[in-house]
Amino acid sequence: MTELKAYFDIKFDSLKKEISEEQKLSTHSIIKKLKLDKEVSFRFSGNKKQFNFNSEIIESVEDSLQLVSQLKDVIDLEDFETTSFAAPLLNLDEYLKHTQKLIKKRNKLIRIADKSEAGWAAVDEYLSNEVAFSPDDEKKIRAVETRALRKKRVKDARVSQIFKLSISSLILHTFISRSLFLQNNLSLVLYRFFPTKKE
Repeated sequence: MTELKAYFDIKFDSLKKEISEEQKLSTHSIIKKLKLDKEVSFRFSGNKKQFNFNSEIIESVEDSLQLVSQLKDVIDLEDFETTSFAAPLLNLDEYLKHTQKLIKKRNKLIRIADKSEAGWAAVDEYLSNEVAFSPDDEKKIRAVETRALRKKRVKDARVSQIFKLSISSLILHTFISRSLFLQNNLSLVLYRFFPTKKE
């Protein structure tokens, strides 16, 4: 009887731990979402949707990393018998960390594009310089945005100039065509009403 009681006590304690951990995870998840909604504001709803989706994926990856960490604690990674299981576990840990890094970088790019007047052109400029995550990022982002805006203005000026030249050419062509038409018709009208005398 005491063995049965001890068995149920152990099971009950493990169940309480599992429930407690699930509550912590769900509370942690809710807190993250509230912080995310409060801290990050966007000008464009598409950027916000993508950012929030990526944030949910990051959260899932973080939860997976916690599970991998728990498995690594349980398994002796240097034990010969568990080596076949340890290698994929370590690879999984690396892949998840890499995925997390990529998604965080993408969210950073989404925020840059959303805040910048140049939009995704600023991101393209940012990526072309391969700026690393560093404390100097803010200065580099501003410099990149300035370059992107300058390029955008030059491109817009070229397009505007081409448009103006096209309109000018069209107007000139129309004027010349009408002038020639009127000149030809005028000579026909004059000839009809004022024929030249034959000698």
